[in-house]
Amino acid sequence: MSSEDVILHVYELHAGNGAQQQQQQSNAAASSSDGDGGSTSQQQTPAAALLPILRRVGLGTYHTSLEVRSRCYSYAAGHGIVQSDPPSAAIIGGGSGTDSHAPTNAQYSQRIVLGSTDLDRGKINELIRRMRDTSFTTTGYHLLNRNCNHFTTTLAMAVLHYDGLADAGYTPKLDEYPSWINRLARTGTGLGCLNDTDICDPVREARVAAGAESRVGWGLSSKPGNASKSAADGGNGSKVAASSSKKKE
Repeated sequence: MSSEDVILHVYELHAGNGAQQQQQQSNAAASSSDGDGGSTSQQQTPAAALLPILRRVGLGTYHTSLEVRSRCYSYAAGHGIVQSDPPSAAIIGGGSGTDSHAPTNAQYSQRIVLGSTDLDRGKINELIRRMRDTSFTTTGYHLLNRNCNHFTTTLAMAVLHYDGLADAGYTPKLDEYPSWINRLARTGTGLGCLNDTDICDPVREARVAAGAESRVGWGLSSKPGNASKSAADGGNGSKVAASSSKKKE
């Protein structure tokens, strides 16, 4: 199968509670997901007034979705992983149009090509199923520790580094994924804010999503600290926009 770009769609959130916006997103996308419908309660918090201040100091709030094989995947509070059509050219270009899967208070910002993949839709569906069953469940959403940006990071790693993840000594890296997107959540987690749930580990969870433990090569690298093969080398592999760095001992 020919390779296709893996695209990160970035939205800037301008107001409202992050969990509330994720719930609004899930409601809008329910018709194109796995059938999870229903309404969710809306909450408004004083934190909304802080968003303009946080944005000015580099701690903006963002929503992301990942486009793979002409489908968009995102993670929403109360509904888990949702699937929808990619945003239209009009939305990407800043024109009119309704984005069916984005939060209502989100403004489209940019599209970023993270790399390309040869994985077919069947493999992608397997990745999504494992993520839905293990880490990104319908009840697992957490504003700081497990949000939509953790999801797109984890899925992108699983898609773009599918072959490399079968080697326990391999270190996946997403050079094209901007660090500022989830900076606010990382800062809050680092300060111990709302740390009442498990914290997402994208590398470990990408290995699980890719079924790495059941594939040949898992745990067979010469030394745990040695660098292993590039993600671009394998048969079902994917090409990342920038090469992976070697793991240092």
